[in-house]
Amino acid sequence: MAPKTLATDVLRWTLDPSQLAFDNTTELDVPESLVGQPRAEEAMALALSLRPHGYHIYLSGPTGTGRTTYARRRLSEAADALPPASDWLYLPNFREPSSPLAVAVPAGMGPRFQQALRELQRECAILLPQAFSSDEFGAARDEATQEFSAQADAEFAQFQREAQELGFSVQPGPTGLTTTPIADGHALSAEAIAALPPERREALERAAQQVQRLGEAFVRRAHELQRASEQKVRDLTHEVARYACRPLFERLEQEYEVTPLLRHLQDLYRRIPEWLPLLVPSGQETVEDPGWFAVNAFVSRDGDAAPVVYEPNPSYYNLLGNIAYEASAGGGLRTGFTLIRPGAVHRANGGFLLLPARELLTNPLAYQGLKRALSQRSARVENIGQEDRPTPTLGLDPEPIPLDLQVVLVGPEAAYHELRQMDEQFRKLFKVRVDFAPDMPNIPENRTSLARFLTGLGRSHGLRPFTAGGAARMIEEAARLAGGRRLLSTRMAVIIELAVEADAVAARRNASAIDAIHIEETLEGRRRRGGLYQERMLEMIALGTIRIETRGARTGQVNALTVLTQGGQEFGLPARITARTYAGGAGVVDIEREVQLSGPIHSKGVLTLSGYLGWRFGRSQPLSLSASLTIEQNYGGIEGDSASSTELYAILSDLADLPIRQDIAVTGSVDQNGLIQPIGGVNEKIEGFFAVCSALGLSGTQGCMIPRQNVPDLMLSGEVVQAVREGKFHVYAIDTIEEGIELLTGVAAGDDKEGGYAPNSVFARAAQRLSEYAQAVRGGGQERGQRLA
Repeated sequence: MAPKTLATDVLRWTLDPSQLAFDNTTELDVPESLVGQPRAEEAMALALSLRPHGYHIYLSGPTGTGRTTYARRRLSEAADALPPASDWLYLPNFREPSSPLAVAVPAGMGPRFQQALRELQRECAILLPQAFSSDEFGAARDEATQEFSAQADAEFAQFQREAQELGFSVQPGPTGLTTTPIADGHALSAEAIAALPPERREALERAAQQVQRLGEAFVRRAHELQRASEQKVRDLTHEVARYACRPLFERLEQEYEVTPLLRHLQDLYRRIPEWLPLLVPSGQETVEDPGWFAVNAFVSRDGDAAPVVYEPNPSYYNLLGNIAYEASAGGGLRTGFTLIRPGAVHRANGGFLLLPARELLTNPLAYQGLKRALSQRSARVENIGQEDRPTPTLGLDPEPIPLDLQVVLVGPEAAYHELRQMDEQFRKLFKVRVDFAPDMPNIPENRTSLARFLTGLGRSHGLRPFTAGGAARMIEEAARLAGGRRLLSTRMAVIIELAVEADAVAARRNASAIDAIHIEETLEGRRRRGGLYQERMLEMIALGTIRIETRGARTGQVNALTVLTQGGQEFGLPARITARTYAGGAGVVDIEREVQLSGPIHSKGVLTLSGYLGWRFGRSQPLSLSASLTIEQNYGGIEGDSASSTELYAILSDLADLPIRQDIAVTGSVDQNGLIQPIGGVNEKIEGFFAVCSALGLSGTQGCMIPRQNVPDLMLSGEVVQAVREGKFHVYAIDTIEEGIELLTGVAAGDDKEGGYAPNSVFARAAQRLSEYAQAVRGGGQERGQRLA
């Protein structure tokens, strides 16, 4: 018996606004928990409790379900319960300048300490010149100088006496000491020395050598006295500098009692002799500042809660920081510890880091660097390629910063499974998966939660409230988005977009609240704005450019139902499937597959047909069949097995030589036993064929045949439901191929309990044709592959 048309009450689920128990959404409270995601909330609670143990999170689910928004809110709540995160500083390493020191200080202290050292440098630069220009320092310096000057004078007088005893006079000159031999109080000239007896000249030479030795000893002693004098002045200068600066350092030591900062201040104080020339230059030359008083406030906090950092562009440098360079006076580039820049992992240290998984995975260096930092629980700032250079270069090697953070990756489910299977390190790090469901059960509790979500949406986005009718219509649309009456969509981004657009419509209508009529107008506007491609396709069908028949009957030809996506909108269109059979052994040939226009699932569906035909007709004799299938006027790719039952009907029609009704379009997958299986996009498919029939003219016999399992998924438009109510259009639901072929041909399938086929039934006619094919192949009476008349 052929199936009957479905009643209108199963074609669309509607919600009576009176079931919502409110007149306006302003009467409702905002939901306290995530709407429709109890599993995700449970997993997130567990994951956050495991933060101290290094458990990181992968948050998966469809786009638009509010994953990122929920994660930011939930992490902010968890951050409030954590202690404030530390500031991080980089300080100069006086012992190893290329390895700056990483120091943690209480939140907010970093910038203050940075400013304090700037002030310290400024105050020292004022105090030190004043101290060195005082009378006391001048007197002490002169005393030290005079003391050593007197000693030098005494040493020189002693040298003069000793030289005089040896017959020489000593006089200081511009180039050093000058010694001259004398006799009778007069200097001897060279001629006089030459006229001396040989014995006298030899004695004079020996005396000259001794005077030279005495002179060299005097010079060495004079230099020693000079150095001692200068050292005493330096010691005096350093002592005065320490005395002048000590109160400034003591004040800072009392204010910053953090051990690393105290150690740094004490070290800086001890090194006054090294940085003193910077503040009090001794000459005219320019003294370069090596950064004695500099502090890199690497990460600073401005709140009392632990940080929650969202990095939408997780490149290597955005994530892990970098060492910047700046132009130097000589035209080159230079760097320094103050140019070390933090990344997101440093800013999130002590709290949470939220990252989009897809963007992270497109940056392999960033992904590998993140895993390395999480595995080592420390983050080292280094530029790309620094560790892979074949020849080490001199540069900065900042001290790594210990990490205490929890990372949350937000991404698609497929990426999670692939990473978990292929990346062992990922499995060790991201141990908790928080999975967002694309839908929730359509039960009163969830309907109320969705209405309360609309309440919160009005407050957060400044929208008008919804009437009960408006909220009911939004809930109905959520069911349609979820694919049927049993579920409600949790793709809140789509619901938000619809609400915002409906609010704009209500504003144009000067309405104080959003009602069902405003939502209907919004949906109609969307269809109209995005319907250009569909309209062009309908025009080509109406003109006959695309051949689609909605009346009469054709042998080996069936209207299949397909779904197309264009510009973000989905709509249905019929496609003409034809089959031709002939004697041979090629089996079922899918033309789309042969020319590589079909995907693997579609090809699987076609191959399933061979199994059904063999099971149905080949158990008593071998099948000698060649059949070609194609989707006429298809010039693009096709995927899915929802047309497999349609293709089987076309083959059975051609074998039995029975025409198929063209006013009924078909969808449904089929298994090898002839059972019809559910498909997707059932609403769009039915509405698409209805649009074609409307364009060509409704006959009252047209309709669609769908799997019975898809009946609960029906959320058809009001226009289609009204046409069915008026008998202008029909929707049929079937379970087996037998039901479908009977509806399409008007002839009984012919399957009886004894396993035979009733005379003139579809299966009997098909079996007879296959027997003729087998005889033709065995007898060789006809050319292989020729179609029998």
